[in-house]
Amino acid sequence: MDNIIDILHDCPIIPVVVANDMDKTLKLAEILSEENVPIMEVTLRRANALKIIKEVHSQFPSITLGAGTIKHPEQIASSLHAGASFTVSPGITKPLLEEAKSQAANFLPGAASASDILLGEEYNIKCYKLFPATAINGLDLIKAFRSPFPDVTFCPTGGIIPDNYLTYLQQTNVVSVGCTWCCNIEQIENEDWQTITTRVQQLKAGLSTL
Repeated sequence: MDNIIDILHDCPIIPVVVANDMDKTLKLAEILSEENVPIMEVTLRRANALKIIKEVHSQFPSITLGAGTIKHPEQIASSLHAGASFTVSPGITKPLLEEAKSQAANFLPGAASASDILLGEEYNIKCYKLFPATAINGLDLIKAFRSPFPDVTFCPTGGIIPDNYLTYLQQTNVVSVGCTWCCNIEQIENEDWQTITTRVQQLKAGLSTL
């Protein structure tokens, strides 16, 4: 599980995708590849999500794939089998942590409180998905966590937009952010590839100011 921090360090912006259509998701992966965005998280919110992860992994092996919205332990093994390099949960439970440990999975559990982090520390977790970031006043929370948890880092997700993503990334204990804004489900379903491309480019351009 130690490699999750290395994965996130290399990819400060993670496009989070609700994949519903195979061909459209493959087109999105093509755009991300062309824009040199080497990562994509596919949420397990649709019945065919694992099939989509498998096909994206096959056609775009250079993209580091994550499987998101992991809520049940058995989803970890099935996601890894499909080709995911890391798994992401909106929360944290002992069954998920135990399964991630048994699978030696790169696991990013969700945290919204100090108690969540204390539970994760029992399994040597040092990086968490702060979720839902804006709804829990994530920026102030991250700053408050620096003192009691000096060796913990975060990937804030939930409400990450152009107005706040750089502020999050400027925090010393933030390693990356998860973002649906650049490729939300409406844009994908409507095949609005130009808007997606423009938004990806906009987010990438901002990184040069850090």
